[in-house]
Amino acid sequence: MVTCVDQNRRTEIDWSDPVRRSVQLTTLVTDCEAALELAIEQINDPEIRNQGWLISKIMGDDVERTLAGDCKIRKGVAPDRFISLYDPETRHGSKSASKKFDGFKVSTIC
Repeated sequence: MVTCVDQNRRTEIDWSDPVRRSVQLTTLVTDCEAALELAIEQINDPEIRNQGWLISKIMGDDVERTLAGDCKIRKGVAPDRFISLYDPETRHGSKSASKKFDGFKVSTIC
C-alpha cells in the first residue's frame, strides 16, 4: 500500500522492495505522460512548454520501460542530469570515492 505523507504528495513505500518500487515508478511515469499530453494542448505557453521539457528530460534521463511495460530506474548517469527541479544548476559531486555531495561548482577571483 502506498500512502501520501504530506501536502507535497511524497509517497512512503519500501523503496528496497523491487516490486513496490516498480509499481510506484510506473504510476509516476503514467501520471507524467498524462501531464505531457495535456501540456501539448498549451504548447505556446512558455512556462508550460518549459515544465513539459523538464518532465521529458527527467523521464528520458532516469527512467526506462521494461519489455513487460513496467518502469525502472535507468542505470548510469546521463550527462547534465538534473537532480533538482527547483535549482537546475545543482549537480552531483564527490570529494573522494566515499564522500559525495550535491551542489555547485564555484569560481572565485582573489
